[in-house]
Amino acid sequence: MKKFINATIYGDSDSTEILVEDKQFEAVGSNLGDADEVIDLEGKLVLPPYVDPHLHLDYIFSGLGEATPTYLAHYTHIDEIKQALDLITANGANVLNIEDYGIKEGNSANFIVLDAHDAYEAVRERAEVLASVRNGEYLFKREVRKNEIEVDFLKK
Repeated sequence: MKKFINATIYGDSDSTEILVEDKQFEAVGSNLGDADEVIDLEGKLVLPPYVDPHLHLDYIFSGLGEATPTYLAHYTHIDEIKQALDLITANGANVLNIEDYGIKEGNSANFIVLDAHDAYEAVRERAEVLASVRNGEYLFKREVRKNEIEVDFLKK
C-alpha cells in the first residue's frame, strides 16, 4: 500500500492524504493510517489528470466571444479559476463519458501534481506539472525548477 501525504487535493479542502492499493484509490482523507510506502507531496496541488493531453492553463478561453477573448490567467476570482479547471478535468471527463475519473475511493489512482499550493496559485503562476501518477505509480517525477543565477538587486 502507498500513501501520499501533505497533499492539497483540488475540490477537497478537508483531505490531505491519498491511500493507494492495487492501482486504485483506497481512501482519500486525513490521518489514514500506515502504509508500506509514504510519499510527501509537500503541500503541492493534486488534481485529476487533464482530459486534453496538450494544454496551457493560461490559454483557455472564457467563451466571452472572439472580439474580447479572456484567458484563464486573466481571471482573478477563485470561482472563475475553479470553473476553468473543472472545464479541463471533471467536465471534460463527463463529456467523454469517462466513468472511472476523479480522486475518490474505488477509482483508478490517476492524478497529477502541480508546482502550486492551490488552484489560484496554479493558474496565476502558470504552475508546471511536477509529477504524473497512473494506477498509483509515477509516470514521471521531477524536481521544482530552480533559478541558477542569483538575483541580487533585491538585496541590500
